[in-house]
Amino acid sequence: MGLTRAKPSTDIRFIDPGLATLTRDAFNRLDLAIEGGETFNDVRALRAFPLSSPASCIVFKTAQGTEIGVMDDMRKLPRASRKLLEGELELAYFTTRVTAISSVSSKHGFTTWDFETDRGRCTVYVRDRTDIRWLAGGRLIFTDVNGMKFEIPSVDAIDERSQALLEAET
Repeated sequence: MGLTRAKPSTDIRFIDPGLATLTRDAFNRLDLAIEGGETFNDVRALRAFPLSSPASCIVFKTAQGTEIGVMDDMRKLPRASRKLLEGELELAYFTTRVTAISSVSSKHGFTTWDFETDRGRCTVYVRDRTDIRWLAGGRLIFTDVNGMKFEIPSVDAIDERSQALLEAET
């Protein structure tokens, strides 16, 4: 008896941001209405490229994980829908923003970074330099030993002392 494999679907539904509307239901879940009057309740939004292109290629799925479609650029959504989507994605990609670097030290194969952040002071342990990623536009992402993300949105925006510590350690 031979087995037959199902062929994966290559059909991708593209969602026109100009014809899409996002709202919240009575339970604060995200709902999506698209062209043709189709409505999806309790949807999930994910970024295909969260670090390199956070506003492009937004994937929408049902709560059960079935793909609804892909939106090429969320910046083209009407303002109210865009704000809802930005809030939803902020929750999904929770990142602490670094505002200053207080100190850096290395010991036992780890680098210890003392940060001032948008949530207060914290100490972050980084295994090696590959856990510090430079991105376009002067952004920097740190991944600590527990997998938590810390972002410097623009290295040029932090103070000179913090920049000097970065230059010495990365």
